[in-house]
Amino acid sequence: MTDRSLRAMERLDLLRTMIRARRIEEYRTGRPGIGDEAVVAGIAAAIGPDDTVVEGGGVPLAMSLALAAAASRRPHVTVYVLTGQPVPADELREALEVAARRGLPVLFCRENNLHPLGGLPSETGFAAEHGIPAWAVDGMDALAVAEAVGEAVDAIRAGEGPHLLELSTCRFRGRAEMTRWREFDPVRLLADRMREEDGLDAAALARLESEVDEELGIAEPAPVG
Repeated sequence: MTDRSLRAMERLDLLRTMIRARRIEEYRTGRPGIGDEAVVAGIAAAIGPDDTVVEGGGVPLAMSLALAAAASRRPHVTVYVLTGQPVPADELREALEVAARRGLPVLFCRENNLHPLGGLPSETGFAAEHGIPAWAVDGMDALAVAEAVGEAVDAIRAGEGPHLLELSTCRFRGRAEMTRWREFDPVRLLADRMREEDGLDAAALARLESEVDEELGIAEPAPVG
């Protein structure tokens, strides 16, 4: 098997995860996460089985897990994903300061929604002031997210301390808006790239979507809990 074939298979798994996440978001009620699929899939593809992902406002949980990993000298990384849910700036900055001071094995992945009605000030400058490697990543590009997260996790696991990634995203607020902002659709962007670089054709994409729909069809009637 050539390296090219291996990359194509990994991309196919990445696309499958993104389609699965999209279907779940289309099904769910409440605040939709359509448009975040590249972040979800990219992180999942880059971390190890013993690493932990904490999402939203769980700053204390993320820091506790990182402290526990550091104290036990386990090579585990905590990935703290800050989504559009509000986290007080002072709380985040305090976490960054503590992580930097103690060299904690934590990766801060901060989504910055570039939707015209949203957006947050960057924290890369603050992180850099405290010696935390930080850089911006296109959060609509699953391959870019996977590569950046992989590099950061490897560095953290090697003892280089916390890192911060700022992921620019564009969360769609319903199907109408998704149609309007289709050019930014992360699922479409990856599928188009695979069509050009890996020879993914319409039949293969339809088969992949059908497999995901079959999975959800099995899961839907299953009892919860």
